[in-house]
Amino acid sequence: MGTDPHRGTAVSLLEVGLAGVVARGLTLTRTPRAGLALADGAFFATLLGAGLSAGVSLATVAVWRAGLGLARLVAVVGGRGRARSPTSVGLPSEPTGSPLGEWLHRTAFRVLASLPPRLARRTRAGVFKVLFSLSEDPWRYDMLPYERRKRVALVDGVPPAAGDAGPIVELGCADGHNLQALADGYPHTRIVGLDISPLAVTAARRRTAHQSHVQVEQADARGAGAALQAVGVSSIAVLVVAEVLYYLGGPAQLAVELKTLAPLLKPSAVLILVHGTSDAERLHPAAVTALDCSTTDRVIIDDPYRPFVVETARASDDPH
Repeated sequence: MGTDPHRGTAVSLLEVGLAGVVARGLTLTRTPRAGLALADGAFFATLLGAGLSAGVSLATVAVWRAGLGLARLVAVVGGRGRARSPTSVGLPSEPTGSPLGEWLHRTAFRVLASLPPRLARRTRAGVFKVLFSLSEDPWRYDMLPYERRKRVALVDGVPPAAGDAGPIVELGCADGHNLQALADGYPHTRIVGLDISPLAVTAARRRTAHQSHVQVEQADARGAGAALQAVGVSSIAVLVVAEVLYYLGGPAQLAVELKTLAPLLKPSAVLILVHGTSDAERLHPAAVTALDCSTTDRVIIDDPYRPFVVETARASDDPH
């Protein structure tokens, strides 16, 4: 723990709490019962460390356990009453596991974003570290036809003139599937991916190793501007943000998280946003405003697996 007891306790509680959050996420993907026990144990230890009595801590865990059981029941009943898309039969789902799990997933990150910025970034990075430790492709980008269709829509949404003007930057590139598709579509344009997780960065570099015009760097949203300038990117022609905004919090947080990127957008630079319909309705307007852009096109793709939105916006013609 070191010589500073307060500092040591804070770090250990963060790690225990993180283990609990991750273990709880795993229980939504039908992991063995040991995952549930680990989640409850970590949660109980976190509550004790936060100063709650053993009785209150135990009662809190019991309430969680009941809520989780109800959530699983709702997911099962909902799954039986919902026709499965032929494109998803026999394929594993993403880590959230069910519509309810997806809602809990986003809610957890929204709550996380309300923490002090330094703690929120550290916890967020820890969660992704665990996810990418479990799998190099935790969202099943390679296996789900839905993800492949979404990549095609994303690349098709980039205006050719803007893509050729380069550089193209993706915020939150994960293991590099979008980078790979963009690089195939724009073989002479510099493409830069950013991700908070060093494991994701390693995976993305491995995936795009044969594409010399792709570069991947580690950075979170707030540090994105500095990270880009450090590798010589002083202006962006196309900024891609796909399935990332809900990890940064709600509309209020987006103004802060994205502010370092706005000055780097070229005059008339293109912003491409891709998210599920509910996330798009809630978060796209805030992102467009935070990046000082104006929406020029918004296409709702009524995909059989899950509808999503591809929104295109442009930066002002006047230099920042």
